[in-house]
Amino acid sequence: MKTLIIHGDDTFESYRFLTDLFKKTKKKKWQIIYIDINKDTSVSESIIQDSLFDQKRLYVLRNYKSLGKNDLKWIKEKLSDIDGYLVIYYEGKIASQFIKSISGDKKERLFELPVIVFKFLESFYTGNSKETLNLLYKLKTNKPVEFMFAMLARYLKDLYWVSIDPSSIPYASWRVSKLEKQSKRFDSGKIENIIKRLSDLDIKVKTSKENLEESLDLLILQELE
Repeated sequence: MKTLIIHGDDTFESYRFLTDLFKKTKKKKWQIIYIDINKDTSVSESIIQDSLFDQKRLYVLRNYKSLGKNDLKWIKEKLSDIDGYLVIYYEGKIASQFIKSISGDKKERLFELPVIVFKFLESFYTGNSKETLNLLYKLKTNKPVEFMFAMLARYLKDLYWVSIDPSSIPYASWRVSKLEKQSKRFDSGKIENIIKRLSDLDIKVKTSKENLEESLDLLILQELE
């Protein structure tokens, strides 16, 4: 079986690539099968059961972490013997050990975020509104504001998490250290308030009550002054 592994932190670009792939697949009149791994179904059963038909099929596995030990063993030993195409898609980086375990004909598409995205997120702290806005304006030239809004919301949740229980956050020690340092640049309760504002803004934008681009600029000016 041919395998295409799509992953990386740039979820906007990786999902766009996946969507384009689906469009091309449908034009070829292939069937797209989503592999749903649970306690009653293994990856081998999902693939072998459907591979008995003549129609070409594209199998899609969205969460490789749902695979059990038997699934991983089957993928390593038997996947290459099956005819068909498998797409493994993950919103984040897939462990290199797992990629190496995939047997047979495989390709990898890694979508990494540009450095400026991390600079923008790391610039988000009290007293740094000018730098944060400058970086956001640069990012808007090739990234949609909706993507940056989602990235910021996720990042602030990490800042809040590390501020209350750094030992439980599942990141490398160097990353936890950077998050801790940044979280201390906010007064007590500030991060929670910003997260609430972002949540309220998300609802207002979805109900067409506010413009995301203008509102996000204003939020940065007000909260990071």
